[in-house]
Amino acid sequence: MRSERFDQLDAWQIVQVARHEHRPQTLDYLDLIFDEFIELHGDRCYADDPTIATGFARIDGRKVMVVGAKADPTGHSRSASPMISACFSSRITR
Repeated sequence: MRSERFDQLDAWQIVQVARHEHRPQTLDYLDLIFDEFIELHGDRCYADDPTIATGFARIDGRKVMVVGAKADPTGHSRSASPMISACFSSRITR
């Protein structure tokens, strides 16, 4: 039934479905796939990118590292924050 519904969509409608605000996100899938997920935040310069989900997880007793994209909470496109840029440029100049 779903494939019949999606087979009838044109290209722009497919884009709209992919961008829909209520579609499942990375963290929704992580909860379904893994037995346990511990999300990590920040980097060596104490910055945190809200559009990246990364952490440790467990699946069938095995420990794994997970990295995934999250939707930007502001709804804007991704761009480097001043804190991330400062951290990166300070590493280059050392």
